[in-house]
Amino acid sequence: METEEMLEIFDGERRPRGYAKTRSEKLGPDEYKVAVGIWVVDANGRLLITRRSLDKLYAPGKWENTGGHMRAGEAPVAAVIRELSEETGLNARPEDVRYLGTAKVWPYFGDNFVTYVDEVEPEVRLQPGETMDARWVTLDELDGMMRAGEMAGSTCSHMAYYREAFEAAVRARA
Repeated sequence: METEEMLEIFDGERRPRGYAKTRSEKLGPDEYKVAVGIWVVDANGRLLITRRSLDKLYAPGKWENTGGHMRAGEAPVAAVIRELSEETGLNARPEDVRYLGTAKVWPYFGDNFVTYVDEVEPEVRLQPGETMDARWVTLDELDGMMRAGEMAGSTCSHMAYYREAFEAAVRARA
């Protein structure tokens, strides 16, 4: 049986509380965990989105950017690079990952990043139980999917915290 990930717990000001909890443990009103997300932009300025497995408890079948939980003792950039590799088979180096912004929506601080790949729509390897499909979309297509309710709610709510930086990062490549 697989051991459940341990996640470092923070207070509302993002100060470490000095303990960790499993992913499934309930959090109190001043306990937060960190989620990380990364947007991958290809050589044509298209964005990678993945579709969540139907087995997921939260937002099954919805589209999102790649991401996950930051484990206890892990730095945000290391966590997002790990999640990118696990869920898509794509690799990034720390120096190629750019910070976009942080969302604070209880019980999460959501650190969001962008990275660029030199290819056009590189092949993605899906992680069984996590992702069931992948697409490369334009910024306009992404906005349409958000309006249509096709994207995971957390992707949409977190975007409000870093939208300007996100658009600038995408347009820099387009």
